[in-house]
Amino acid sequence: MTQKASLSITDNRTRKTYEIPISHNAIHAPHFKQITAPDADTGLLVSDPGLRNTAVVESEVAYLSYSVGELYHKDLQYEDILHLLTWGYLPSQAQKAQLRTELAAALSTPADTIFSVIHAFPSSVQLTLLNTSTTDPPMTMILAGLSAHLSSRPTTIPAFIGANLYEYANSPLTIEAQITPTLSALALVVAITYCHRTSTPFTPPLPTLPFAANVFRMLGRPLSTHEHTAIEKLWLLYADHGLANATAAFLHTASTRADPVSCLIAALSAGYGPLHGGAIDMVYHMLARVGSTAQVPALIAEVKSGRGKLYGFGHRVYETVDPRAGFVKEILGGFERRKFEIVEVAEEIERCASEDEWFRSRNIRMNVDLFGCFVYTALGLPPEIIFPLTAIARAQGYMARWREFNTTRSSKL
Repeated sequence: MTQKASLSITDNRTRKTYEIPISHNAIHAPHFKQITAPDADTGLLVSDPGLRNTAVVESEVAYLSYSVGELYHKDLQYEDILHLLTWGYLPSQAQKAQLRTELAAALSTPADTIFSVIHAFPSSVQLTLLNTSTTDPPMTMILAGLSAHLSSRPTTIPAFIGANLYEYANSPLTIEAQITPTLSALALVVAITYCHRTSTPFTPPLPTLPFAANVFRMLGRPLSTHEHTAIEKLWLLYADHGLANATAAFLHTASTRADPVSCLIAALSAGYGPLHGGAIDMVYHMLARVGSTAQVPALIAEVKSGRGKLYGFGHRVYETVDPRAGFVKEILGGFERRKFEIVEVAEEIERCASEDEWFRSRNIRMNVDLFGCFVYTALGLPPEIIFPLTAIARAQGYMARWREFNTTRSSKL
């Protein structure tokens, strides 16, 4: 008979011994409730601020049959990765074409309320006429635009219509039907926001274009073949990253059986914090403040003295270099150097930090935020739209997890 895996615990307060089952290399925290002591009001609690060593959800989304490097070099597109994350395997050509058609169709039918709400914010031309340089943050416009989109689809809001639409007992097709409309809604809102802020005409998508190419077409910045390949590779690297803070916020909201757009709004709000996706904006502010390679040593000294923070370095998951960073540098190598001169400052920061024992001893190493933003810079896009574009890439991971979460009986967070 095979011995069951378990953890033996002896409570030195009471001298009692407990057997805690081990499953999938994890223990179930509620089992600790049985461990009590006369002076304790409750059973033993498990404290893990930040969930640094706690598995709060079981998922198969991140366990792919290919490594990131292998996927990267296959020249896969957004539709391939979306299908792989959501259904667990790469699509056939017919499945990929169907997914592309569905995404393009959803992109082609924006609600009028999205334009009305976003256009209520002042455009760059209006700000010029008002003689002010203060602009509205694109993220506030995007959150408003997503809310406008949701208001145009009231039948997708469970509580509003009095139906638990996304309960696991329902058909998976009911849940899956929300995937492409939600992803397309985010892309539409980002594009409309960018166009309005920059007074650029919004360009309707084409049904024959890949999703990523259509996103940039809507921005008024159509991609060359080389640029399209670069974006597809970059978006592959951002597609999913486990249960990061924004993903957790997405699934926390999903655990109430909320609609996916509401979940997406929660994820974007969490993701824009400066210690998460908002670090992209923080990197640009930091580099602009440094200004030149000659000022990098002063920045390094400031960080080491505790008077500043080095954005683009350090990661709560990786104790070595972020493995995605090398691929991002490879992508950048395909662009003309003059298009992103600011990268020289970033490279000098990387060189100084990597050679400094203070950073090495603390495992503070480069992560993908430091160079990922420069791909968009090479395309001539402003820093403030980079996080929203990155969110479009990450949203495919959100929706794959949303589908899995809502089709699993034990899902809770």
